[in-house]
Amino acid sequence: MAARLNGLKWGLWPLGVVHGAAVWCRNRLYDRHWLPVHQLPRPVISVGNLQLGGTGKTPLTAQLIEALEARDLRVAVLTRGYRRRSRSTQIVPACATPPPPVQQVGDEPLLLFRRLRKGILGVGSDRYRTAQQILAQHPVDVFLLDDGFQHRRLARDLDICLVDFSRWPAHPLLFPVSELRDLKSSLRRADVVLHTGPAARAAQVQAWVARTGRQDQPWFAFRKRPAGWVDLRSGRPVAQLNERDRPAGAICGLACPTHFWHSLQAQGLNPVWRRGFPDHHWYRLPDLQAILRARQRYGFNSLLTTEKDALKLVGLVNHLPADLKLFYLKIEMQVEQFPRLLALIVDRLGAYRR
Repeated sequence: MAARLNGLKWGLWPLGVVHGAAVWCRNRLYDRHWLPVHQLPRPVISVGNLQLGGTGKTPLTAQLIEALEARDLRVAVLTRGYRRRSRSTQIVPACATPPPPVQQVGDEPLLLFRRLRKGILGVGSDRYRTAQQILAQHPVDVFLLDDGFQHRRLARDLDICLVDFSRWPAHPLLFPVSELRDLKSSLRRADVVLHTGPAARAAQVQAWVARTGRQDQPWFAFRKRPAGWVDLRSGRPVAQLNERDRPAGAICGLACPTHFWHSLQAQGLNPVWRRGFPDHHWYRLPDLQAILRARQRYGFNSLLTTEKDALKLVGLVNHLPADLKLFYLKIEMQVEQFPRLLALIVDRLGAYRR
């Protein structure tokens, strides 16, 4: 099956070439300043990647929110709100009650909102205009640009790029042939690189970047680690799943569902049934009916999912049997030498003020 899928991808290589050419042209226009770049009157820290999802942008952004707010900085998060069901700009202060509906802001922005204690969440496709609206209403010390590596229309003071070298292709072609959404050479544009996957591959790419003239990039290794289970119905943390919770089924709507499956296996969990949906999937009654049919066939006692999926399932739990336990897994980012990374960011903010 894997070989057949690889064959299908290679059959799409003309699309990969066209995609790469379009990205190259766009980057060239920005590099030569033929496309405008807008500067904000506050520093902007961008967190992004070169690949389609699954690199840990949201957990890292959440960690930076907490670390910067702990230093008494007023943080504003700028995000597009990919695949949300509203097109209007949303500006939501951390103190807003009730919290914004997931339909208005999107799943990942809502996760980031939950980490804010005194900052602002800004959701909109035009992040420069969203930032201007925030500044007109609220005091801000620093903007965090979520998924911003390709959003070159907005100037940034520090560009953090996350790379998963376990999904780093040997060829240069972009999606749909690979999971690359940007050219490999764009990695030279990053001010900081966070990487996971094979250390040997990371060393090779770091050496290549240095040979092309960029030798001042700090590189930090990271890994995503499970931070515990939560009962979706009650919202209470669960120390660990017990035997009564097994066998289990599992679902997720991620760009790279294998990451979730591997997280389950690492905890000794082997779901008797699992299903991956498209990234940012909005669950509907037919999906729940498919889950119930699978339960009848495989007999699982609990359903496991991700925190992002739980946001869109919580409003549908009344359509599932009360005896079906629902748990979601919280994920945190573990960055080697995180204090050094944070010091680098704070130093850049200090340089902005001088």
